[in-house]
Amino acid sequence: MKAENRFDKKLEVWGNHIPSTMRDAAVYVTDTLDLAWAAAQSVFEDQAKPEHALKILEFFLIESKNKIDGLSD
Repeated sequence: MKAENRFDKKLEVWGNHIPSTMRDAAVYVTDTLDLAWAAAQSVFEDQAKPEHALKILEFFLIESKNKIDGLSD
């Protein structure tokens, strides 16, 4: 993700008009999707597609949930 991007500009405009929990969630999801896109590009190189990133994101979320569930055992 570029340093200057629409998402960060939108967060700046909204400022304190949205609850901090919503802002934190939006940043977390966006950063995680950006990480999934980087992973897709690393694996598939020039053939990487957005749907690859979305599938990797799904795996990230499943694995994260599995780790959390494992802590509660």
